[in-house]
Amino acid sequence: MGPVAIRRRNNQVRLELSENLTISQATLLHKKLSKGLAAKLPLILNGERVRQVDTAALQVLVAFCKNAQEQGLSLRYQTPGDYLHLSLRLSGLATALEANKEMAA
Repeated sequence: MGPVAIRRRNNQVRLELSENLTISQATLLHKKLSKGLAAKLPLILNGERVRQVDTAALQVLVAFCKNAQEQGLSLRYQTPGDYLHLSLRLSGLATALEANKEMAA
């Protein structure tokens, strides 16, 4: 699957993060997330499967969220996952994401 699976449906792009997001996948993660942005549709980010993530991957995710905001795209987290959420908090990057997201109900 790679670091993220992209599915376009119902005029939105769903981004399913994989279990492992590490520096070895950071370039591919950036490339795939950029494809999601290029669709110019509302984005849904699902991180419930994430079990391993390092700061390189977290930085890519933060940059993705900022780019979505700069482009005026809607970004929703659907099931961000406890591990991803905790990793963001511990790294100090949660605040950067909080400014760039809508939580899914």
